[in-house]
Amino acid sequence: MKRITAWTVLWLSTAASAQPWEFSPPLPVTAVHGAGIYHHLDSSGRKNIAASGETVAIAWADNRSGSSQVYFTFKSKADSSFAREQRVSDGKNAYEPVIAALANGRFAIGWEQDGQVWMRPVQAGTLGRAQLLADDGSQINMALNVRGQGYAVWVQRVGRLNRAMLARFEISAEQVARVHAAQPVDAQPPAADQFYPGVTLTEAGVMVVWEDRRHGHSVLYYSHSADGRRFSAPKRLNERGPSRSGGGYGKGTGVARAALAAHGKNAVTAVWLDKRDFEGGYDVYGAVSHDGGRSFGKNQKIQDQFGDIYGQWHAAIAGHASGLRAAVWDDDRDDTADVWLAWPVQNGWSENLAVPGASGLGEQTQPSVALDAAGDLHLAWIERDAPDAPTRLRYLHAKRSTPDAPTVQDK
Repeated sequence: MKRITAWTVLWLSTAASAQPWEFSPPLPVTAVHGAGIYHHLDSSGRKNIAASGETVAIAWADNRSGSSQVYFTFKSKADSSFAREQRVSDGKNAYEPVIAALANGRFAIGWEQDGQVWMRPVQAGTLGRAQLLADDGSQINMALNVRGQGYAVWVQRVGRLNRAMLARFEISAEQVARVHAAQPVDAQPPAADQFYPGVTLTEAGVMVVWEDRRHGHSVLYYSHSADGRRFSAPKRLNERGPSRSGGGYGKGTGVARAALAAHGKNAVTAVWLDKRDFEGGYDVYGAVSHDGGRSFGKNQKIQDQFGDIYGQWHAAIAGHASGLRAAVWDDDRDDTADVWLAWPVQNGWSENLAVPGASGLGEQTQPSVALDAAGDLHLAWIERDAPDAPTRLRYLHAKRSTPDAPTVQDK
């Protein structure tokens, strides 16, 4: 049973009074669950939920058919249930779907299938034509604008190494994708593996981040392009932590799984898992760019001091035109895994809030988050009764509580 103390009650009531959203009860995403069935929300960049107009859509993988396959469902923001899900993939095995929003209830889904990378447009239960992006690829992520212009990134095997690749595409009103030739993000041939790329769009162009092992440990690098063709030389995103050995002999501390969100006029926030305080496991760190992803400011720790002695997992981020952002992750500071939420305040990030409906008894993990045009929050996550139990896929909507109040603006 989770600990409930007087301090916990006071802290939760204080955090709740200041939060930007009012949370509705959670809903099931699919009725398909039970013994032996496992759902996954684990895409590169953690983009498994998206909002377009009044429509919210979720993409995930589960093994109901006896093998892992990708599924998609949607609902109107006002509806109390999701439409019956549709299978998106058609191969032997499919994993790690990502979903991105266009305008007017339209979306695009990317996924890995039988060692290849695929994408297809979807709309209100209608599946567009599937498009092969790459052989021998995985870990796809996508970013789109409302006009249907976008980018897909993934890692592709080149010799013995994984290399981050990018392709431009356009999706027509007829739900047909036209994909341009792929290119490496880093023009220099990789000296070590590149993993888990993320991508986002701003008025300044396209920005890509990835994990890189060139230094013998995981480092985050990013690159920017104004036109999607010529990318800047990679820059390091995570600041150097202390040596593990204490004597300068360690190669460095690790990082994992960066996620990106565009917000404001031309800003980007990156969040990731960071082991610079390696005795406590991963922490959630972030950094903000005010020039569309060309450069980033100082790293900031996002989880509060009460989470410092616990390991954090599955960090995700969503952004809004007002500058509002929502960072989510899971940790077990209250004895079992809960989904935690933070948002920007004047001097950094808020005290962390255990999301109502996505915390409490049982295990709540693998969150994915989106903010719609009104600033409402949409959250999907995996729920299970115990760490080794079958899973359930859950969703909640949180209405922006003070839509006219000022937020922390991007400079």
